[in-house]
Amino acid sequence: MSDSNNTMVTNDQSSEQPANVVSNDNISTVIKYSWDPLHSSDWDEQIPSAICLKRIQREIQRIFKDPLPGIFIVSDPDNMTKV
Repeated sequence: MSDSNNTMVTNDQSSEQPANVVSNDNISTVIKYSWDPLHSSDWDEQIPSAICLKRIQREIQRIFKDPLPGIFIVSDPDNMTKV
């Protein structure tokens, strides 16, 4: 696009890919190592804080007290952060 004095106007956008786009080089890695909550090593990387554990306990109790239709939860007996 040009303006009246023949100066070229360009759209200055970044050439980086958006965060949600996976390049063709990485697609096989994404498919091979898809996220699986039962086999994820992320669970054990951080120790939950006392506030986090209290909130999880409160939320589980709330669901048991007033269950939503069609919702069923079971927490791991050894680690209540795994629901």
